[in-house]
Amino acid sequence: MTECEKFLYEKAIEGRQHHQENFNHWMSMYSIFNGALFVGYYSVKNDSPSSLPLKIVILILGCAAGWSWHFSATGFYDWILSWIKVVQEHEKKLDIDDNNKFVVYRAYEGKPTISTQKITKAFSFFVALAWTFLLVSIFVSLTPVEKMCEKVFFGSLFAIGVSIIVACFRHCVMESPFKAEPIS
Repeated sequence: MTECEKFLYEKAIEGRQHHQENFNHWMSMYSIFNGALFVGYYSVKNDSPSSLPLKIVILILGCAAGWSWHFSATGFYDWILSWIKVVQEHEKKLDIDDNNKFVVYRAYEGKPTISTQKITKAFSFFVALAWTFLLVSIFVSLTPVEKMCEKVFFGSLFAIGVSIIVACFRHCVMESPFKAEPIS
């Protein structure tokens, strides 16, 4: 093993670890923000005249936070997989000694696992979907006069919601085009 190969291998591991730390920080931020919005939504008193617009604003923020959380979790998951592939490629190039010193990431190659990233990705999807359903349900429960006044607004939000769901479905089903490649 050359010093250059060892250096590249160590840098690949550092990059993967740095990305993992970012994942933990951002996922915590999104979960706290979603929780605060949820508490805020259910803390609004229904008897005040300003409660409906306030609830709608909180629900819009909740949808944005929920879908941002999900798309971030999905993107981070794709990048983690990509970094692991980079590290595995470097491990394949290294001379493996008798103690299998350089098989840290290849040891899990091809094995199905349930990871924190997968669970966060699934949970964030359901949180985002819940925010969307809450937003839609508030418009369904409006009186006829309120419905007439809110028709344009609701139509716009519905179109945005459908677009987000379609984009999310497309993103979850299709493979991400952004993959890191190992340095040769």
